[in-house]
Amino acid sequence: MPMAFTVENVEMAFTAQNLEMAFTAGNVEQVVTQFYVADQTTQANIHQWLVDAQMSPEAWLFVWELLQPNKAPEVQFFAATTLHAKVVKSWHEIPVDQYESLKRQILQSILNYCMGPKIVLNKLCIALTAYVFQTLTTHWPSAIPELLATFQPSNLVDLPPARTVWILLQILTVLPEEFQKSQLPQNHKNVVRNELQKNIPFVLPLVESVLATNTSGDELSFDVTKQTLSCASAWFQLGVPLPDCERLADHLISSVFRALSLPPHQSSSLVDSALDALSNMVTHPDSHRYPRSCMQMLSKLLPLQQIIQLKTDRDDQEMRGSIYSLFISFAENHCRLLLDTVLIEGEAKSNVLQLVHLILDCSNSPGAYPTEENTSQLAFGYWYILQDDIIGSEPEQHTQYLSLFAPVYCRLAEVLLHKSVLPDNDDAWTCEEKEAFRCYRQDAADTMLYCYNILLEQLLRLLLGKLEEALEQHQADGRRWQPLESCLHAFFSVAESVPVGEARHLPRLLATLQRLPFQRLDMRVVSTCLDVIGAYAEWINAHPEVLNCVIPLLVMGLGTPQVAPAATMSLKDLTRDCQSSMAPFAHVILQAVQVSLRGNRLKVNECVRLMYTVGRLLSVRPMEEIMNYLNQMLMPYVEELLALTTLEANGVVKAGILLRLKMLGNLFSSLDVKAPRGGSESEGDQSGQPASSGGETQPVLLVLQRVLPVFRAVVDRWGEDEQVLEAVCSGLKNAVSTLLDDSLPLLSDMTHMLVKAYHSRPHTAVLDLARQLIVMFGKDKTQAALMESLLQEICSVTLQKTSPPACVNLSEQTDILEYFFNLLAQLLKKIPDFFALTSGIDRGKVFQCSILALSVPEAPTVKASASFLVNFISQSREMPSLFSVVQSCGEVLTRRILRNIVQVVTGGEEPAGAGGRWLVSAGGESPRSVLEHLADVLLALNKKHGDSLSRWLHGSLLTDAVPLPRASPQQKEQFVKNVLKERANKRKLQETVKEFSLVCRGLIGTEYGAQSSPFF
Repeated sequence: MPMAFTVENVEMAFTAQNLEMAFTAGNVEQVVTQFYVADQTTQANIHQWLVDAQMSPEAWLFVWELLQPNKAPEVQFFAATTLHAKVVKSWHEIPVDQYESLKRQILQSILNYCMGPKIVLNKLCIALTAYVFQTLTTHWPSAIPELLATFQPSNLVDLPPARTVWILLQILTVLPEEFQKSQLPQNHKNVVRNELQKNIPFVLPLVESVLATNTSGDELSFDVTKQTLSCASAWFQLGVPLPDCERLADHLISSVFRALSLPPHQSSSLVDSALDALSNMVTHPDSHRYPRSCMQMLSKLLPLQQIIQLKTDRDDQEMRGSIYSLFISFAENHCRLLLDTVLIEGEAKSNVLQLVHLILDCSNSPGAYPTEENTSQLAFGYWYILQDDIIGSEPEQHTQYLSLFAPVYCRLAEVLLHKSVLPDNDDAWTCEEKEAFRCYRQDAADTMLYCYNILLEQLLRLLLGKLEEALEQHQADGRRWQPLESCLHAFFSVAESVPVGEARHLPRLLATLQRLPFQRLDMRVVSTCLDVIGAYAEWINAHPEVLNCVIPLLVMGLGTPQVAPAATMSLKDLTRDCQSSMAPFAHVILQAVQVSLRGNRLKVNECVRLMYTVGRLLSVRPMEEIMNYLNQMLMPYVEELLALTTLEANGVVKAGILLRLKMLGNLFSSLDVKAPRGGSESEGDQSGQPASSGGETQPVLLVLQRVLPVFRAVVDRWGEDEQVLEAVCSGLKNAVSTLLDDSLPLLSDMTHMLVKAYHSRPHTAVLDLARQLIVMFGKDKTQAALMESLLQEICSVTLQKTSPPACVNLSEQTDILEYFFNLLAQLLKKIPDFFALTSGIDRGKVFQCSILALSVPEAPTVKASASFLVNFISQSREMPSLFSVVQSCGEVLTRRILRNIVQVVTGGEEPAGAGGRWLVSAGGESPRSVLEHLADVLLALNKKHGDSLSRWLHGSLLTDAVPLPRASPQQKEQFVKNVLKERANKRKLQETVKEFSLVCRGLIGTEYGAQSSPFF
């Protein structure tokens, strides 16, 4: 006896995963009702059942019964949604002779719901548009004229005329809206677009008529007007020729002014809709084809500025912002046209200049952003476009543009200075407001740079004048520090564009900085001042005489914790760009650094950053002086590091170890007496040669000799900690990069430490350092045995850790696999003989491991594995040890690639010759985002092993060794042919693989398939 269909039984059925209920109207209605009261787990099961119901042939039957007026709203909505889904996805199920019947049923349903619920009516209108898209080009070419005729008040006497018009406008609105979202095949979509555009002459008169006649103030009239505006906006997105829009533009602008007399909630809604329609009209990509009409539209739009002048209350900000947005969008889309227009005297030129000043007013919106206004940020993009078009103009035009727009950019610079001032107290601001202002200030800084691109020295002169004014104001009233900071921030903003040859204004700036009363300044001003010094490091390198002015400021900043971040950053910039020029100041700076470090008032990043400065400064000093400083400054940290390794492990000890390791690593990266010097003083610097002789011992080598035993102690005690091990490897990597061949005396010790650490706990940092060492020294015959030993150990440990019983899921080791195969790929690229000839490496197992790594869901790992395979296969023809591996494992590799392409989930796979140890779950098949990497492997196989690949593909695909239920034999055969014929065009093969993947996954032609494809 069947189970009674009650709510409780439905929940029991779904909880038990019993999803075999028939797709009948009664069952669907009960399940939909249950969905809204079920728990989350049951909801997921119900949702899947309802999706299956929507896709079933029975849906064509139950949908009409569920659309009856006596059903619950949620049931009606599900039915309307199902109807839309069926028309879109199951159109092939409808016989041609039933098209007309389906159309009548949809139209009748719309009439049945003409008074609501609105959500159901809207979905039914969307279903009708889907029907129109399917039939417009063949069976119902006159769809829109017929709909206009059907929904006439004279034909629907039972409905209020305004309601009839509203429904018609709703249908006409969703037609272009849904078209923009549709995933129709491209050819069909182009034809539908053309058909819709042919009907524009039928739609626009209706819109104009409604806007002209529908002027009463009742609620229904408001709804009709709003829907009319939405309809116009939607059709404009299809591309209405601008000359055809002139009368409609007048009606839209009139609608804006009429809306001002309505209650606030209605007024705001109608204004937004009208402005949105106007924006779509004048910014459509085709509108530039009608320059004359564009300028006429501008003259029509300009009266809207009256509303900005009328709406001065803070509550009207949104409306002002919408109007500003319309003007800005117009200016951004037609910037080139507007620039051409201003070269010709007349009313049009006056209108353009009026528009530009309107946008300037927008940037100068009263109040502080973001707490008091939020419109000034709208114009940032326009100022970039305008300066870009001016800079890109012909020389003669450029001169004319500067005469017109230089005053505008001068005023804009003054506005930006004002708008960028820091608040007196931002403690009352929320975190969101603080972040918004930070982003706003960065945008303002970028815009100041655009001002410089137009004004050049004129802007520097303006900023210097403002800086002098701000300094005088601060001297009169010490509480007025914000204008001073804003001026300095402006100089910081333009630093990257000021040429190093500028010799008129920047010396005055540096001289002014000396006059700043630092003891009485807010620390934010001091911090910005130090930022300015660092930003002009390249300029200072060309003018080293100013170092006397700036070094004392930086030294002072080191002693002040609040501004130490800026001081350390500026010192890093200066020592990078002015290394030789700073030699006379090295002692003073090094002493200040030592005091600051020992004061324990600096943060971790600041301490680490200072070691870069120390390294750069010491690099230009005599060797004896270098070692004296290192003994005084550095060795205490080494001793502390060693002492910390003896303490009980805890968070404080770990933090101390990490700090000292990072400091050492940063020093190793910058202390290089053989590197070319920054600066322009010495003859060696100018030639780009090292300042020191090639035979001089590198200080880093001497330091590393003393530090390496400490590093070993750290690894012995903390080798299991990822952060500590990464810091050790990073320090060694920096040291080797600096020392190059000079690191050979310590290579054996470093290698043994790496091997021990990797045995203890495989880590990506060890692999990264090992890659550097092997690539650097693998060709050195004196170090070949050592490097071969390192590679053997790396391969042995990695294979052991990624095979059972150590690993039952490769995704648990995905980072290790990624770095491991990147290491091997680099070796095969740069020194292929080293990998191919090194004894003690089971290249077959490595190859098999890479095959399995292709199936993990992590894209970077798949990419690394594919890169290894491509390089392995590419070298295999010339190297017998690689060739035999490809021939023995190639078929397994081909099947693995095919499984990933078609997403056949089968769990593990045992490659040939694996000895039963490679049955590893890969954690699911790879996502489509890695298809291009799989295609690269196929391409390499086809280039080097074409005959074998043909045999493997036929054996896997055409004999059903890899089952593909969704691909026909013809599609399989065609795929094999397309792969085998492509030996050069990587992109074409990627497209072939992508298309076959969509076929096999059942996604070809679907919205999901198009949206989530990485190739679009």
